Amino acid sequence: MSGTNAVYADAGQSYVLGIALLVLLLFAAAILVEYSRRWRDLRRQIAAEWVTLRELAREKELSGEAWDALERLIRDYAPKSPLRTATIRQQFDECVEQSIAAVSARHPRHVIEKQGQVLHDVRTILGLDYVPIGQRIHSTRELHIGQAIWIARNDGGQGDWYRMAVVSRNEAFFHLAPHDPGQPPMLKAGDTVRCRMWREEDARYGFEGYIDAIEDNPPLWTLPHTTELNRLQSRAHFRIHFDQHANLAILNAPIDGDLSDLAERQPILRLRGHITSLSGGGFAMIVTQPVPKQVLLRVVLELGPEIGPLEVTGSLVASSLLAAGRHLLRAAFVGLSDENREIITRYIFLQQQPIRQAEAASVSHAE
Repeated sequence: MSGTNAVYADAGQSYVLGIALLVLLLFAAAILVEYSRRWRDLRRQIAAEWVTLRELAREKELSGEAWDALERLIRDYAPKSPLRTATIRQQFDECVEQSIAAVSARHPRHVIEKQGQVLHDVRTILGLDYVPIGQRIHSTRELHIGQAIWIARNDGGQGDWYRMAVVSRNEAFFHLAPHDPGQPPMLKAGDTVRCRMWREEDARYGFEGYIDAIEDNPPLWTLPHTTELNRLQSRAHFRIHFDQHANLAILNAPIDGDLSDLAERQPILRLRGHITSLSGGGFAMIVTQPVPKQVLLRVVLELGPEIGPLEVTGSLVASSLLAAGRHLLRAAFVGLSDENREIITRYIFLQQQPIRQAEAASVSHAE
């Protein structure tokens, strides 16, 4: 009897093991079928994105060289997301960073520069070169032409700082020219440097780099791009973001500086623009055409129902060319009464309260 029981026990165990093995096989088959389905769906999605991307390239009139560069960039570094790479700036930046690093490791400088220029053309045509006013940047590739940068040798001491300006850039390098051509910076190729800059309507940044090359005609200092940017100080406590579309009246500025007739001066030109920031000393505004330097700017600020509209006039301090042919104007108030200046200052103070409270809470929590 005991032998018979043992036979039955062995048969039962074999049956259970067989059932378990069958279940495992069915489970594995189900996983394989699901994986195959997802793979087919992904391939169809990728194929559809390539079709859309080719249509986009035709609409944007990408040259053959630019299309080849974009296609190679995507296939090498983002093969599963072609459309996102061509339409989202952050993902495009990540691929470019990898591409330039790979080229830099294998090729001389002129090849790197050429690749950088082709990819920059792609960026521009796709509209990925614009960073909204007030939004932080994450790479020197996002610097705009004309951006002022102070630069000094990184020798651990208190070396001289030289004011430079970005005159050109591609995806591999950016090129600086001295603000005063008569006093070029005493920096040579191979020097490591410290850089600092104020990005209008954003913050102060600091970063490090090195001089890759110096060109003689015209004199240019070339630096490789970096993504290691330190955002050191924002303007939150003395300037606020101000979002208002407004009519801009352009007035002739008095040659002798006499503003006694400011209220009677008539506009010589009217433009439609967008006020982007406001401080106790002035405002910034974006317009779609250049404005002469020696002019006054008059706008009406809408400070809310409790205050009402407030007409102010500013002297043009600076004008910066932005993407898509737009111009950022910075103006300092002129002829502003003490009463109106107090109104503006108090308005800014009240708008800053949530920021101050949040920062205070953050510091208290950290302590």
